[in-house]
Amino acid sequence: MGVSAETSSGMMAAVMESDRKDQTGDDPPVPGKAQRRNPAARTPSTPAERLTRVRRYRVRPDRDISLSFLSDQFKRQIQKPYRQLGGVAAVWETLVPEDLAAHTRLESLARGILTVAVDSSARLYSLDAMLRQGLAPRLIEACRGASIRQIRLRQGSFA
Repeated sequence: MGVSAETSSGMMAAVMESDRKDQTGDDPPVPGKAQRRNPAARTPSTPAERLTRVRRYRVRPDRDISLSFLSDQFKRQIQKPYRQLGGVAAVWETLVPEDLAAHTRLESLARGILTVAVDSSARLYSLDAMLRQGLAPRLIEACRGASIRQIRLRQGSFA
């Protein structure tokens, strides 16, 4: 079975034409065959396009001048301690006499230590005596969720 010269040269030309089309990207992609990228398509053609591309990578974003950082600080310094002291404050108001509770302020609850500020040394002395006579264990028992281990008193002025 012989192949004529015309047929073989025609087939050869068709193969060469298909190879050239694959290289230029004129034909649709063939599944399973690695596609070559055209480097000319990636590079911007005008200087304005180049400048836009460079700015995308080299220009720093604008500085945030909003007050959004305050929300994290508020949560850390006010909201969380208030949530912790919220339940303790309700128990404090019920167990401590009203005339004495009006002159105290719950300051912090950290590592199981409840810090209470009292406005005068005389009231601090009377509150300390009440805590020693049995108020402290009752307060600790009533505030199980807050995990109070110790109550620390200090003299301080407050409005």
